[in-house]
Amino acid sequence: MAVVGAAIGTSELKDLADWKLMFQQIVDLTKDDSVGRFLSISGILMVLFGGFVAYRLMKTDPQRVYNWQKALAFIPSCAGILLVAVGPAVSLYQQSRSVVLIAQKKLDQQSESFDAFLRSEMPPQAISESLRVNKRVRQLIRLISYNPNTQTQLALERLNWLGQKDQIYTFVADYDEMKGYTAAEALKRSGVRYSSGNKISAIIFPADQVSELIPLNVRGLMQVIQKIEGSRPLALQFDVQKRLSLSGLNALKEQGLIGSWSWDEYGKYFDEYCQAAIEFRCSENPYTARSLIGAITHDWHPLGFSQNAASQSNVCEDLRAKERSCLIEKWPNSTDPIVSRIGGRVFMVPNMEINNIQGRILIDFNEPTNQKIPSLIPDNIKISDILDPAQ
Repeated sequence: MAVVGAAIGTSELKDLADWKLMFQQIVDLTKDDSVGRFLSISGILMVLFGGFVAYRLMKTDPQRVYNWQKALAFIPSCAGILLVAVGPAVSLYQQSRSVVLIAQKKLDQQSESFDAFLRSEMPPQAISESLRVNKRVRQLIRLISYNPNTQTQLALERLNWLGQKDQIYTFVADYDEMKGYTAAEALKRSGVRYSSGNKISAIIFPADQVSELIPLNVRGLMQVIQKIEGSRPLALQFDVQKRLSLSGLNALKEQGLIGSWSWDEYGKYFDEYCQAAIEFRCSENPYTARSLIGAITHDWHPLGFSQNAASQSNVCEDLRAKERSCLIEKWPNSTDPIVSRIGGRVFMVPNMEINNIQGRILIDFNEPTNQKIPSLIPDNIKISDILDPAQ
């Protein structure tokens, strides 16, 4: 019996503690809400007023107490009790409404964050800054436009290599700079004109799948030519060593640091690299290395980006354009006409078999003018990281 009594006593104490906690929460909630606080204080004052009137009437001769005096004591007391009860109820309503509004605002912010992730809308100024510092690339994309009637070998199901099989290096772009655009628009941003009726094959893959990722600015181009000509005997060599100063040649050696391709590092050699690059591109001499890296056409800019197809000029045919392309002494600011022509960064990677690329995504765009490059969430990023980056 003693044990049962102890158990009952403990239960009663727990219930009492729960009631006390709930009362304290109601008081705190009402105290923090101005409307609820006003109603509750008004109710308490009215109850006190009604109690004071009732006390005075109790001291008065009943024969001399009128009905209106009784009402004066009764009505404020009842109204006060009602207000004391309504105050916390209003505070609770205000709190719940506030929580809903906050939740809705957070949901809207998360929706905006996710929309921003899904949209590319990467302005040329942002790409220019990525070029300047040689910002690290997360994923790469290669776009191949083909006529489905006459170039069936370029259809996705028939592609075996990133580039042409006999090439050593091939061109790729930064996937993050192309996502969200239609396949045809992305092709244009990569410097290739889209022909109506063509289809586009897209290969998206992680940047860590390539053994080399070389930014195709003038420095990177000199390095690629050096690598190709040093790897095998060629019929006609360009011979980078004979075209650069000793300091410019030595500056090509560093390839382990991502910052070595930044403007701050190679800008001082830009003019001599650029002159050599234009000679490699435009000379009538059929340098063998050209066929091993694919055609560097007039959409390419010496700073390492592809120009929008609508705004590009051929430096090999336009003497004035040729002179302007190498007359760059400092990185162009955001209002410079050069920046407005930026389509996307260009990189060179070793040509490889597509089946050997881990994590690849292959997409065949049958309607390139309507179908968009999808926004893919990488495996190491959670949805919560996108919706609430502060967490």
